[in-house]
Amino acid sequence: MNLEFKHLAQISLDDIIELNNHPEVLRLMPLGSPNFDRIICKKWVIQKEAQWIQHGYGPWAFVIDSKFAGWGDSSLKKVTQIWLWCFIPTIGEQVR
Repeated sequence: MNLEFKHLAQISLDDIIELNNHPEVLRLMPLGSPNFDRIICKKWVIQKEAQWIQHGYGPWAFVIDSKFAGWGDSSLKKVTQIWLWCFIPTIGEQVR
């Protein structure tokens, strides 16, 4: 397994939109909204990238074997693809 950390700006907007609109992800992401479209996503990515400029750190995109797996930041919050949940003892399991 090859794990890479990338900036969110390096990830397809379609991949981010798909993840952030997934019903199971939204259930565990209280600030999420099912209307996360291309316009909102572009602004969101710009805001996340601005954190790198302002603070010198920010959210990472997780890529496993060249496939977008999710994103997270230094607060240890993470949003991952559903297919990855079987590999992680998730916070989601504790919430259910």
